[in-house]
Amino acid sequence: MYILSLAIALVPLAVHTSASFLSVLASRPEPSQFNAYLSQFPRLTTTISTVDNATLLIPSNTAFTKWLQNTVPPLTASDIENTLNYHIIHGTFPVASFTNTAQFVPSFLTNTSYSNVTEGLLVGLINIDGNPQIRSGLGTNSSIVTPDLIANGGLIHILDSVLRLPQSQSTTAAALNLSFYTAILQVGNFLSNEEINFTDAIVELPDVTYFFPNTAGALAMFKSMSSALTHQQRDAMLEYHVVTGFVGVSSDLTNMEVIRTVQGSNLTIFVGPDGSKFVNNVKIIATDYLINNGVLHTIDGLLNPNNITAPVFSYSPLPVSRGALTGIVIGGVVIVFSISAAMSLYIRRRKRRPTARAFSNLEPTPTEDTTHTQSISGPLYELEPHEKGVIELVYDPSAHLPELAAVKMRAEPMVYRDPVTQKWTPINLPVGM
Repeated sequence: MYILSLAIALVPLAVHTSASFLSVLASRPEPSQFNAYLSQFPRLTTTISTVDNATLLIPSNTAFTKWLQNTVPPLTASDIENTLNYHIIHGTFPVASFTNTAQFVPSFLTNTSYSNVTEGLLVGLINIDGNPQIRSGLGTNSSIVTPDLIANGGLIHILDSVLRLPQSQSTTAAALNLSFYTAILQVGNFLSNEEINFTDAIVELPDVTYFFPNTAGALAMFKSMSSALTHQQRDAMLEYHVVTGFVGVSSDLTNMEVIRTVQGSNLTIFVGPDGSKFVNNVKIIATDYLINNGVLHTIDGLLNPNNITAPVFSYSPLPVSRGALTGIVIGGVVIVFSISAAMSLYIRRRKRRPTARAFSNLEPTPTEDTTHTQSISGPLYELEPHEKGVIELVYDPSAHLPELAAVKMRAEPMVYRDPVTQKWTPINLPVGM
């Protein structure tokens, strides 16, 4: 008990005496390249030295060198400083808090030359097959090679690559090869000089969620209807795929949520029984592409403000485990056996029910378990009524059987009792109809 109390008491002390972010970075060999550039940016140094409740995502030396050498065109000082700001995120996130569902948190990058997200460009945290990773622009992931370095003000994770800054929606669409969406823009004349002002206005909106149709079916549908649409109707259709004032990452798209589009009409989010998500009745097929003004999702059809019906879900039966299946089989066998036994007993009782003709020579009229003894002496025979209810006994002296002494009507086969051994054995007497 004393040891536990001491440990609990020492926790605040351990946190309080942890080194600052700058001291921890200086004491580690992996981020020496980062430290060298950090000294060139006083504002960034001040941010790191004073920040509280934050997580630093620091590239390793190898990652940092590769980034500097391979980026084309060459990076400017502003590019480097703002990229490093993107590696600082609000909140403390140990790798144990990462799950297979991505969580997105704002970074310290709010410079409007790089970000059009009010709270800061988003960074994703996710666990993929047991590997904690950081998601950044263009759908890229960076692995954590050294996790959970504790410092005053939060945690430090060392990464195997530099995070990529989210780009514009057009650059992202090209990099991700969203060819059907691009073809829809071309068919709708949105890439022409005539539409440049409208298109730029859509691209430059702050805090945006885009739903981009990106399937052959969506393209075919748009081709079939675009010729009948006016210029204004085509613009309105594109605007119906854009939401502003709401950066709706997938975890924010909850069932029955209603969101207003730039066009003015609402979209409704639906979540299927298998977790799949829909916008109106159109399925979301890929999620959470981070862009410099929000987030982008791709969908498998066109959104139509005149058709906002809910999707129709099909419910599949739950899978049955091997043990449950065995139990079902055994239970079925028991039920079938029980029914068969009951039917057999019922039929047997009906077959054995005596009739007036069968026992017309016996007085009084026999009932079950009643023995009728004749005046002759000899062993006792028991007779089962014939299945048709008509039985005649014929005594055959050549059978060398003792004299028939009695007939006992019971629901059992005929048997013979040996007068010496007193044992009963089945016999077959001639039965006439």
